[in-house]
Amino acid sequence: GEDGIGKMHLNFRITNNLTGTIPPEVGHIQGMTNFVMEHQTGLYGSIPSTIGNMGNLSSFSISFAGPEFGGVIPSSLFTIPTIEWLSFQFNEGTFSFPPSIESKGNNGLLGIMCQSSGFYGTLPSFLLEFTSIKNLIVEDNSLEGTVPDSFGTLASLELLNLRNNELTGTLPQTLGRLSKVKAIVFGNNKFIGTLPTWAGNLTKLQLLDLSYNEFT
Repeated sequence: GEDGIGKMHLNFRITNNLTGTIPPEVGHIQGMTNFVMEHQTGLYGSIPSTIGNMGNLSSFSISFAGPEFGGVIPSSLFTIPTIEWLSFQFNEGTFSFPPSIESKGNNGLLGIMCQSSGFYGTLPSFLLEFTSIKNLIVEDNSLEGTVPDSFGTLASLELLNLRNNELTGTLPQTLGRLSKVKAIVFGNNKFIGTLPTWAGNLTKLQLLDLSYNEFT
C-alpha cells in the first residue's frame, strides 16, 4: 500500500462479534502503525501491557467497547517512541490512567482523547512530560482531584477539555502560560474560588467554558 512494505493497520470498525480478550501476542506485531477497534462489545479484560512492544505504533483507538472491557491503561502505551494519538471514546466499561510511566524522553504525543469512557481517579502528573501535546480531552468521565499546576508547562496545548467530571479545587494560575491554547472547557465540575484573571493573558483563546461550577 501507500505506506510501504512493513506497515500495518489493525482496523475493526464494524461489529463482527469478536469475543474474548486482546491477546498479549499482539505486541509482537512490530509493523503495526494504527490500532483501531470499534463496536466490539464482546471484548473483556484489559489492554495487555505488551502493547508497548509495538515499536512503530502512531495511533491507538478503542471506541464503543462493552461493559466488561477496561481497567488501567498500560503505562507502556504512553512510552512507545512513535505514539502520537490515543483515543478512548464512548466505552461502557471503566478505565483509569496508570499512576506513573517510565520516562523515556518521548514527547511526540499530540493528542489524548478520553470521552465518555468511565475514566476515574485523578489527572496524572506524568502528562506534563508530553510537551508536544496539542489536544487533551478527558470529557464526560468521573475524574476527581484538582488540575495540577504543572499543566501550565504544556506549551503546545491548543485544546484543554475537562468538561463534566468531578474535578475540584481552584484553577492554577499557571494556566495563564498556555500561550497557544484556543479553547479551555471546564464546565460541569466542582471548581471553586474566584473566576480566573489569567484568561486575559491568553491571546489565542476563543472559547472559555467555566459554566456549572461553584465559583464565587
